[in-house]
Amino acid sequence: MRVEATTDRVLLNTHDRPASCDFASPALVRRGRLQVAVSTSGDSPYVAAAVRERLEKLIGEEWGSLLSLVGGVRRRLRRQGVSAAEQQRVYHGLLRPHVRASLRR
Repeated sequence: MRVEATTDRVLLNTHDRPASCDFASPALVRRGRLQVAVSTSGDSPYVAAAVRERLEKLIGEEWGSLLSLVGGVRRRLRRQGVSAAEQQRVYHGLLRPHVRASLRR
C-alpha cells in the first residue's frame, strides 16, 4: 500500500501504524469557529479520543458564540484605536463565567 500511495502521490494515514503515516489526524473539538485539536502524534488514537471527549464536556457549545462575540468586539476596539491594555480588560470581562452562562441560555 505504501508503494502505491507514494507512486500516486497520495498521502497515507493509518491509525494503527504511525510510522507508515504521512500525517497525524487530530481529534477535534469544534465549537463554531473555535477548534481545539488533540494529537498523540499517532501513538494512541484512543487516548486522543478520550481527551477529546473530556474536552467536549468542558467546552460547551456557548464557546462558539463567545468566540463570535469577542471577535466582533476585538475588531470594533481595534478600529477605534483602543489601547492593548484596555482591550485586555474588555476581553477579561467577556470571559467571565456569567457571560458564558448567558450565552448558554
